[in-house]
Amino acid sequence: MMKKIIILGAGISGIYLGYKLKKVGFSIKILEANNRVGGRIYTKKTNDTKVELGATWLWKYNEELLKVCKELNISLFEQNMNGDALFEGTRTNLPERFKLPKNQEISYRIIGGTATILEELAKYFSEDEIQLNEKVLKIDDNEASIKVTNVSSS
Repeated sequence: MMKKIIILGAGISGIYLGYKLKKVGFSIKILEANNRVGGRIYTKKTNDTKVELGATWLWKYNEELLKVCKELNISLFEQNMNGDALFEGTRTNLPERFKLPKNQEISYRIIGGTATILEELAKYFSEDEIQLNEKVLKIDDNEASIKVTNVSSS
């Protein structure tokens, strides 16, 4: 009998876990309360411009994430660290310009935005396997099984 796995949350951890488990033969269902995958990763697309509103950079010590990018053929580029940057601390303050410090550790960004990882991983799942707008209402745990009650199962 194939083991069935329910993963709560379609952020990077949930989708990557589902991807790895599905590759070794598990039956997967990912329930996401929001209307999109990604969790804290959010690349907003406006016209032809993509703006990162969540996770943005990765570094050489993010070894597992770098392996995932390589496995999925996702291209990276080195973050430009020359010149000035703008920082907006709050909506009520004007952006402040500051010089980037010299000799910073090299960081990388993902071509197409960080959401590219999620988009590539999501290709491995059917609509039935990743369900959006599914809030979990209750989890019942007994010795024989775990029952998850979500919006469409209630």
